[in-house]
Amino acid sequence: MAEIKAIRDRFNNKKNDAKESFKFKDFEEFYYWFKAQNDKCYYCGSAQDMLNGVFDSKKIESKKPSFTATLQIDKKDPDNGYKADNCVLACVLCNNAKSDMINAENFKKYFGEAIGKFVADLYKGVITNK
Repeated sequence: MAEIKAIRDRFNNKKNDAKESFKFKDFEEFYYWFKAQNDKCYYCGSAQDMLNGVFDSKKIESKKPSFTATLQIDKKDPDNGYKADNCVLACVLCNNAKSDMINAENFKKYFGEAIGKFVADLYKGVITNK
């Protein structure tokens, strides 16, 4: 039940923030889309639990309150709406770096693996970021 409530909260927040560009037909469609993302960043493959570990241990810190471990809902094509075939979950590192300058496929191909390795190495303690 707590998981469904958390997903419903994400649905309601994004729907309220995005307004007209929010194209998910209802919570059910959003829920199944969200579950299909498998709690991983589309671009780098970093799992939510790994991101939690890296951020909770302060291996990555930001002064921006929106830069957290929580996977974000990203529009692969920023000119298209928030809908199932255009949205993915993205870690803050990928979502911030991709911005609206690099298309989703190029970002995944050229930067995703490197960011995933960076996060994994931080998580395992292979490297530091201080």
